[in-house]
Amino acid sequence: MPSPFPGMDPYLESPGLWKGVHDSLVYRMLEDLQPQLQPRYLAVLEGRLLLQPLDQLAVPGSFRAGWSDVSVKDTPAAPRPASISVLPTAAAPEIAVPEWVDEPDLRIWHSYLEIRDAENHSVVTVIEVLSPWNKSPGQGQEEYRAKQRVVLLSDANLVEIDLLRGGGHTVAVPPSKTPPSPYRICIHRIARPAGFELVRFGIRDPLPRVGIPLRPTDTDVALNLPEVFQRVYDTGVFDRLARYDSPAEPPLADDDAAWADELLRARGYR
Repeated sequence: MPSPFPGMDPYLESPGLWKGVHDSLVYRMLEDLQPQLQPRYLAVLEGRLLLQPLDQLAVPGSFRAGWSDVSVKDTPAAPRPASISVLPTAAAPEIAVPEWVDEPDLRIWHSYLEIRDAENHSVVTVIEVLSPWNKSPGQGQEEYRAKQRVVLLSDANLVEIDLLRGGGHTVAVPPSKTPPSPYRICIHRIARPAGFELVRFGIRDPLPRVGIPLRPTDTDVALNLPEVFQRVYDTGVFDRLARYDSPAEPPLADDDAAWADELLRARGYR
């Protein structure tokens, strides 16, 4: 069943759903691009393990916002073994009984795509689908910015796909150079290093097909983002997981919320 929305589905941005959407998007993009790239290039699924600092507070729109607060629970004392008659000795100090502090796993696996030269395996293009961790102020955004700088200073193209309305502006193009938009795709080409290509769109717009750059002597391959998203939606059964009977998270602007409500009612979700 298709998403009730014409393009990006804002209900899939929920912290409880986005991780699955993100990973599925990256994998389905690999499926879409791989046949077009061979035999000269290869699409490779890559990833990096991120660790959120323990003292960072939850930021709206971040993975941490979907986690429960740290809680301290009483832990019952361990039973003491039965006494055994031994020669009198000095009493051993009691072992302190610790409290249990419940904290969800702070490790975050972030997947992305690399397009490599099939002959020497050098990286030609990096494709990133941004996550709330990338867009959250603090260490998450700083780590992504560091990776971003490395790619921008290399001989590889960078394609950043931002399908999240929440969080800060994180794609490479400076925010002062472009009007704000709910969603954006930023492309930095090694053939044109002095600027960026930017595609901006909103929830009422269809998802764009995107030209993915390769070596300057080769033509782009087309990422069919609408088809990729539809496969993600279908295989992830998001028509059953998305909470269309509740407000979107993060909230939509008033006019977009009214439009979404009318759309969902017309399709029988409310």
